[in-house]
Amino acid sequence: MNPSVQEILQIVEAVPSQKIIILPNNKNIILTASQVQPLTSKEVAVIPTRTMPQGVAALIAFNYEGSLEENAEAMEESVATVKTVEITKAVRNTQIKGLKMRKGQAIAIVDDEDIVAAGDSVAEVLFEAVAKAGIELAEVVTLYHGAEVETAQAEQVTEEIRKRYPGKQVEMVCGGQSHYDYIISLE
Repeated sequence: MNPSVQEILQIVEAVPSQKIIILPNNKNIILTASQVQPLTSKEVAVIPTRTMPQGVAALIAFNYEGSLEENAEAMEESVATVKTVEITKAVRNTQIKGLKMRKGQAIAIVDDEDIVAAGDSVAEVLFEAVAKAGIELAEVVTLYHGAEVETAQAEQVTEEIRKRYPGKQVEMVCGGQSHYDYIISLE
């Protein structure tokens, strides 16, 4: 469930700092978070992160010695360098932009917008999607595996990425997320 303006405002007001940076990590929350600034006396910056990997990249760019404005600018720049691939399951039979998918099949979504692959094999869908998302241009590939994915299975996928794309820095993290077998960050 997406938080309301009031719920976000309550959190902002509860934080002891007078300068707050909000990372929505979801396109549906960006506008809601943006409505908080005029309702508080605190300074609030909303970095328009649409995915969890974008939020992680923004956090890494944060500089404790920088001003709110400097941090917001650096964080937004870092978000622009991230491509996100999410592997989940189709919730119904459908066809989108010529791509047919059946309920329960693995599907891949790039940057929380386009479904770029569908199939019965999670690994095959994942590799098709990262290729379409531009993995060859990435330096760092981080694979967050979900709660339903065994660590050994995620390690196999990680090793296959290393084999197919030598020279890339490939990391695997147990994300523990529900609904997504894998969330892949390409930076």
